[in-house]
Amino acid sequence: HVTVRFSALDYLNPKKNIYAYRLKGLQSKWNHLNGENPHAVFTTLPSGSYRFEVKGSNSDGLWNEKAASIALVIHPPFWKTPWFMGILFVICFYTAVKLYQSRLRQLELKFHQEANRKQIFKHYKISPREQEIIELLMMKKTRKDIENTLFISSHTVKNHIYNIFKKLDIKSKGELHAIFEKNTDSD
Repeated sequence: HVTVRFSALDYLNPKKNIYAYRLKGLQSKWNHLNGENPHAVFTTLPSGSYRFEVKGSNSDGLWNEKAASIALVIHPPFWKTPWFMGILFVICFYTAVKLYQSRLRQLELKFHQEANRKQIFKHYKISPREQEIIELLMMKKTRKDIENTLFISSHTVKNHIYNIFKKLDIKSKGELHAIFEKNTDSD
């Protein structure tokens, strides 16, 4: 808020002095008051340029028609300034570009991983059911999880895993992960 204190130059009987003030740019009418401690208080002024004007009368009621004035400039808070908005725009734009680029990299990586897996499946003649099992094993699913997901028996799961390991010439799930990680990391 802004407080402006003022007084008249008549000190014989200051309680009888009368004042009129206005803040041009906000008010057009004069506000009247009297007293020994005259002041004007303005709260929540919007940013902009103003001119505070005040005139007074002496204890006999004679007015000084020429108002005294002072210029006031209220600056906006920093978050409402053009430079801050510009910086905020640049940050938001940069963040959006980086998120977009990150998403593109994720999609590209996923595309390459899928292409590499298909190439491995084709090269080693992995059946569609074996492909499903490999995908579940890559997600670290247990044999029981695979049985429940694919609605097949434990014996069938064991046979498929045995065939997969035989076709790929591996002996463990770790080696299975290594085959696919090696092929996706090499791109």
